[in-house]
Amino acid sequence: MSAIIFCASPVFARIERFPADFKIQRISTKGVTIYVRVGGNGPAVVMLHGFADTGDMWAPLAKALYKNHTVIVPDLRGMGLSSQPKGGYDKKTQATDIAMVMDKLNVQKADLVSKKA
Repeated sequence: MSAIIFCASPVFARIERFPADFKIQRISTKGVTIYVRVGGNGPAVVMLHGFADTGDMWAPLAKALYKNHTVIVPDLRGMGLSSQPKGGYDKKTQATDIAMVMDKLNVQKADLVSKKA
């Protein structure tokens, strides 16, 4: 019985990676540096993770979308590889961070994908 429990452990779950041609950028916006993965061509899609997660959660879906879309996957401030400022964790400030990331990537319009709470 213990062998079955050991094999089902989430420690052994496979972590998917973004396609190799995704680029990593660190974009500075108003006192914070946002870690962003960008790949693909076509209409832009911004993929936002939920609280206590990172953009890594989107790797499987990003892999499916990047052939026909420009996929933008940030780590929100304070999470993942983005910087951890003392404040600014409210939704309005996070939205401003993402708008500034889009501006710096020269993206005028994007569809938004977010994790359902």
